[in-house]
Amino acid sequence: MSDENEIFVDEGLEISKTQRQEVQEGLSSLKNWLEKRRAASKNADGEPDYQQALDNLDNTKVFVTEKGADRLIEAVEKGELHLTDKFVRAYGGTDKAMEHLHKLSAGQGDNNIAFNTLGIVKEPTVFLNLKNYQQNKGHIELRSISSLITHEATHALGLKFSENMANVIINKEVNDGVEYSKYRDSGKEVYARVMQFRHDMKLSPEQEFTLEDVTKMRQDCMEKRQNYQKVDGKAAPENLDTMLFERYSDEQIQYLLNATSEILPQQDNSMDRYQLADAMKRDFAKSQAELRVKSQLYKTDANQILLADNQHKNAPKVDNLSQSMLQRKLQERCYS
Repeated sequence: MSDENEIFVDEGLEISKTQRQEVQEGLSSLKNWLEKRRAASKNADGEPDYQQALDNLDNTKVFVTEKGADRLIEAVEKGELHLTDKFVRAYGGTDKAMEHLHKLSAGQGDNNIAFNTLGIVKEPTVFLNLKNYQQNKGHIELRSISSLITHEATHALGLKFSENMANVIINKEVNDGVEYSKYRDSGKEVYARVMQFRHDMKLSPEQEFTLEDVTKMRQDCMEKRQNYQKVDGKAAPENLDTMLFERYSDEQIQYLLNATSEILPQQDNSMDRYQLADAMKRDFAKSQAELRVKSQLYKTDANQILLADNQHKNAPKVDNLSQSMLQRKLQERCYS
């Protein structure tokens, strides 16, 4: 296994040593976070999915380009990337699949700064449109190159359970004044945003976050945003990513940080998290799957929540909490 991932650069396009280092840093920091989280907790994602995620990360190819989505077509035609069997079957053969890919490229143009090709090609791949990145420098929402790479590479991990958990935690609930977006508020996109946020804020994979922690982060980020003065040619500070705070409550963000992947002490054998992950992957699409994940989220910190709800010494204990009671309380409190 190579210590560095393969970077493809357009012929005639020059990228600096610093830009190359940022690409590698985005991938390596994501890998380091995953490995440390794995060592610190018994993850709901489980094995072998977690190992597969790390393997995907090691094999991720990065294309630095000024051609946008057209570079993807070029890579497939050159044999640098290969269409997935599922994508080819969906369009009735390779030729028709390529026709559709051309249409996708034409529709997308070269507007994206960074994108991934999950579901289209077999190889885990990230594209960085350097021209658009340079043109957007100084924009308050623009992250560093390493941050963008972290976000897009997260999509290639394949950690479905964490994506599902993110989907359940959000549950189409966004802050007042924010319009729900099927794309931005999807589990896949939220999980990638969370991993990017962890990178930007340099959050420890060993830490379990409290509401006070999240509130403090919100205050810090919003103050920096308020004080930030846009200057042409200057990138915004790396830890100025406020989208999570703008869209979600502190309680939602706390669960996102702690439950994707969930920190559960190694010595706690009360629950087989690997079994849970396997079961959830089998039947998440069923009508009761979302409720089962919500129930699991609730039990993660059920004792604390019950004490807060009931405020008396006779509050039911976690071990004796019935499934029917959980379901009733979930109907009352949704994700919390």
